[in-house]
Amino acid sequence: ISRLWGVGPKTEQRLRSLGIQTIAELRARPQSELVRMLGNLGDHLYQLSFGRDSRPVIPNWEAKTISNETTFEEDTRDRDLLLRTLRRLSESVGRRLRRDDLRARRITLKLRYEGFETHTKQRSLNRPTQSDDEIFSEAVSLLEQFPLDRRVRLIGVGSGELTRHDQTATQLDLFGDTPEKRDTLDRTVDAIRTKFGDGSLRRGSQLKER
Repeated sequence: ISRLWGVGPKTEQRLRSLGIQTIAELRARPQSELVRMLGNLGDHLYQLSFGRDSRPVIPNWEAKTISNETTFEEDTRDRDLLLRTLRRLSESVGRRLRRDDLRARRITLKLRYEGFETHTKQRSLNRPTQSDDEIFSEAVSLLEQFPLDRRVRLIGVGSGELTRHDQTATQLDLFGDTPEKRDTLDRTVDAIRTKFGDGSLRRGSQLKER
């Protein structure tokens, strides 16, 4: 149910208390019942559950954030699982940034504990990035700020303050690793996965997380 536009943590918790956990369960409820329980929001969510949305399409709309999140089948405190999931989410966000030729100046980590208590932390970067490794590194650093004294239900990685590549001034590094080298590597990985599937290639850093 949280995938519907307008369903934040509080609304999700309210719907679940009413026995509505999926879009299909929402669609099965009478419209009048939803309006009685949730007011205008109930009517709005009812229409969305059928794929109806009267808001105008904005053809030249550009994303202000790019993010990805996942809900675990079972709430977990397994740090290795959280790290593996963060890696996958970071790669998804990085791939979408590269596809749209965007870079992010801010990385956000979202964590939802058992009981649906949701928290976010974010960090601004010295320079914009679209690198999987940089996004993952920042996400892990943010994760370290969360106590894992409770099980985690959902984890997500987001990017914000997006900018076009040609709007970004980059200071070149004559030695060692550079943003340009990381971009080339990431785009090569993108091309291989597009052709052979997401599971066709894993990085050495991922093997250490197993």
